[in-house]
Amino acid sequence: MIFLLSDIVKSKYNDEYDIYYDALRIIIAEMLMNKFSTGISDRFIAVLLSSKDVYVLLYQNDHVYDIDKTIGVILYTTANTNNEYKIYLLLLAINRTYRNYGYGTVFMKEFIEYIKNINNKNKRIILHSLDKSINYYKSLGFTPITDKLTNYRKLFRYEKYDKNHILFDLTFT
Repeated sequence: MIFLLSDIVKSKYNDEYDIYYDALRIIIAEMLMNKFSTGISDRFIAVLLSSKDVYVLLYQNDHVYDIDKTIGVILYTTANTNNEYKIYLLLLAINRTYRNYGYGTVFMKEFIEYIKNINNKNKRIILHSLDKSINYYKSLGFTPITDKLTNYRKLFRYEKYDKNHILFDLTFT
């Protein structure tokens, strides 16, 4: 089951939302750096989690939220235009203990369903893939985009430009 961090904080700590939201983002940053990260820059994680326009989704097996039972984390941001809602997937990370058991695929499929149900606009999930992840994203229905990363300014704001990496998208109408 996926949990949007801001919804969790609103339901539990509505009166002191900002304090708890910032505290949980710090905890998640430490989790990502210590239990999830393999090759992800600590600075990149800190930049993402310090940004107010980056959303945090947590994946857990249980239907009741517990930060200590987090299997996966997705960080994403959005751009909303008159005719399209763009979701930029910035980071997908699975706890090292749970890797190679299919949790990443289940999490991504739940993320895709979550995005499908956000609103009635045309939607696109856009991501910047590492070479080693290309087949993974293709298997989930993502297709390569021939555009340059710099055409997606909000994504480019967080991602390092590398012409060897490929942009992918998944479009819903």
